[in-house]
Amino acid sequence: MGNLLSQMTHDMVEHAILGFSRPLIKALGLFPEGMLHKLPSQACENVRSCSLFIERDCTALAKGMPWCFEPAGLDSSVRSLVAELVRLWRDKTYVLVVEEGGVGVAT
Repeated sequence: MGNLLSQMTHDMVEHAILGFSRPLIKALGLFPEGMLHKLPSQACENVRSCSLFIERDCTALAKGMPWCFEPAGLDSSVRSLVAELVRLWRDKTYVLVVEEGGVGVAT
């Protein structure tokens, strides 16, 4: 899943703040809606345990996606984090990983 996140250096962000935004724009990659299409699975992990389950709504791309959606096919340790990414991408929010001295920080 990490390869779906836009990664950039701290210098790129600093330059964008100063008005030189071309490197940051290039590093953004796909629009947030496009990231939803790149998910390993569109299905929900909670199919059997969810009382809100309606097959047509329980995908990352469905208009009526319930709040309890968690993408299937992922390790349980990252599933809730990816579910939050899906919610942000659905709201047209870019999620960036800014590398600061070799350490990635999600913003």
